[in-house]
Amino acid sequence: MLLCALLTLTGCGQKASAPDLPHAPGSLSPRFYAPPGWAWGRITLGDKTELRYGVASPPVVPRASILILPDRDEPAEVWFETANDLLPRGYTVWVLEGAGRGAGALDPSSGALQQMIGAVIRPRGSPLVVVAQGLGSTLALRAIGENRAPGVKGAVIASPTLALAGADASVSRDQIETVAGWATRLRAGWTPLPGDGQPRLGGAEPVGLDPKRAGLTAAWRRSDPSLRPRRTTLGWVWGYDQSIRLARAPSPYTSVQVPVVMPAAASDELAARACRRLPACTLWAIPASAPHLAPDALRALWLAKIVALVEAAH
Repeated sequence: MLLCALLTLTGCGQKASAPDLPHAPGSLSPRFYAPPGWAWGRITLGDKTELRYGVASPPVVPRASILILPDRDEPAEVWFETANDLLPRGYTVWVLEGAGRGAGALDPSSGALQQMIGAVIRPRGSPLVVVAQGLGSTLALRAIGENRAPGVKGAVIASPTLALAGADASVSRDQIETVAGWATRLRAGWTPLPGDGQPRLGGAEPVGLDPKRAGLTAAWRRSDPSLRPRRTTLGWVWGYDQSIRLARAPSPYTSVQVPVVMPAAASDELAARACRRLPACTLWAIPASAPHLAPDALRALWLAKIVALVEAAH
């Protein structure tokens, strides 16, 4: 009965057009504005999922590239401050939105990172370091562990999301996964998730954040309605759970030597286990769920670790 009820739900959306560069919310300090020369682009995956990315280059010959993978439904605009911090060091900064943009974007084998790196960034011998957060960190973890991140010389991946999806209290996680699996097999993965359409992913709670930075996502969404999260589909939930299971698989990534720094809460045992699987991973216990949104002192340490990985790759 549950399967029948869920598969009768409908929810069709128009294909989004390319967004204009939004105006910065008036409540924000200039340090949160887009860097000079910021440009947008899109890549399209094999399942027709479109992923938005942004890029800015320094005013000198770039010394390296930084590829940022935000958390689920975190717009690239939230990372403008980080881009403004890294550009003066001579790094080109790329931000690829993908964690909430379709099931294919969650799987390294679908080619999102290969396409972004190989066809768009094209490092050509220049160091490339990945910086990720939350569900973006999960994608980075799998991509690096499965040798599907060509050219990446290091990564700082914070608080990877490693909990299986759930829903509201009226439907259990197992029921949601069963229905999502059937919907995917019946090519009805577009069916919206019941309830408010947002799965309970069990990611890191927003703790230890700077008050002004903590409100960035909400501020940008108020300024540009196109940045508001879309209803999650059953197909996305299915792809999410499959990706999470593979990210948590016990087999070690013994052949991977890419240096990884993993900021996470000391109590995050799932992150600790994931880090132990990578031969060159260092777990960094921090009091904040997202170092890019943390107070200045912690954020400065996080930036220093990014720079250290880049410089070590030269």
